[in-house]
Amino acid sequence: MDRNILHACREDPRRTSTDIQVSVTSLNQPVPSSRTIRRRLQVAGLHGRRPVKKPLVSLKNRKARVEWAKQHLSWGPREWANHIWSDESKFNLFGTDGIQ
Repeated sequence: MDRNILHACREDPRRTSTDIQVSVTSLNQPVPSSRTIRRRLQVAGLHGRRPVKKPLVSLKNRKARVEWAKQHLSWGPREWANHIWSDESKFNLFGTDGIQ
């Protein structure tokens, strides 16, 4: 049973424990619970992970970024020093100003 669980997980690492439960269930064996499957995977060193959240960058936006980079390829340190960067985070130490 453990071998089947590990094989199903390695075949598709994004499968949930309930999906693995359905795939490893056979007629002559008892059905393992999803918690049992998670425990068996943890013992084997395969811990559950959540996919990383990343912003959606559309094809149109990717092309615009490449075009912008090509236009500014010849900029020197002086031009880059005058450029305002908008990736700086804003922190409020006390209370909120209504902006999220």
